[in-house]
Amino acid sequence: IPIVDCTDPAAVISTPGSYELTGNATGAPNAATIPFGPVNACIYINSSDVDFSCAGYNIDNDGTSDSMAVLVDGSVGVLTNVTIRDCANVTNYQLAGFALLFADQTTVTNSTFTNNSEGIILYSTNNSVVSQVSVYHIAESGSGVHMELSSGNLVSEVSVDGTSELNSKGIAVETSALTTVELVNASHLDYGVLIGESQYSVVDQAIASNNTYGFVITSN
Repeated sequence: IPIVDCTDPAAVISTPGSYELTGNATGAPNAATIPFGPVNACIYINSSDVDFSCAGYNIDNDGTSDSMAVLVDGSVGVLTNVTIRDCANVTNYQLAGFALLFADQTTVTNSTFTNNSEGIILYSTNNSVVSQVSVYHIAESGSGVHMELSSGNLVSEVSVDGTSELNSKGIAVETSALTTVELVNASHLDYGVLIGESQYSVVDQAIASNNTYGFVITSN
């Protein structure tokens, strides 16, 4: 199913299927209310069994506040089996490039994020994969990949290069058990990899360079 731009009705994905951008997309015109408050997205997914591809195109914000490029929203009922892939560059979103909320067995792959507050957020999202992702220039207190209240996720082949913003993190895993972080490169951040209160998690073959702190593991 083709999606022409963020304003295309097909950008609100409420039924299973395969969806694909046909060109660069701009803005965040699709409003949603999630447990944290009202937000705006370019692509809004509230269905399971969805394959969304940028097809090598970009998604760029137009200054819309409280915004993200792609929101996968299972806050009404947990979603499963969603894939987001092949986004050449996701830029300038105030909240995050992608946000996955209550979305199990989700995959994000082969995408780049630049100048967003955070790259990818996973909240209460389990058994999911973030792979082959590059993140550049996150905001103060932002993360390249930020995971919270989740379990059994894999972060692999992810590169995060910041600008040494205060409290910035390459990979932040908070209260998210059984997480594997592997083949990660995090640089020019306050924290390269931060694992907090996340039992049975593993960090393997990761590089953290030119950060205030390389690897930090905390427990309650």
